Amino acid sequence: MRSLDKRFSLTEAEGRFQKACDQIVLLNHRLGEVQKRYKMAKRSNNKAFRYNLRLKLAVIEGCAQHVLRLRLQQSRPRC
Repeated sequence: MRSLDKRFSLTEAEGRFQKACDQIVLLNHRLGEVQKRYKMAKRSNNKAFRYNLRLKLAVIEGCAQHVLRLRLQQSRPRC
């Protein structure tokens, strides 16, 4: 019975890990898209779009760091 419980908890942990990895990939993709748009706005000297895109960059980078920090905390062995 205990081995069955361990197997279910391992399966749940693997699912959560895969979801976190998918979120990190999605955030990196969005970050690249927004960075590309920011560079285009910078080249065309469009200050209104640059401000808006800088805000989006800050939010996406913050989310990515938060997800990574949570992932690291969960991967550490608990005593």
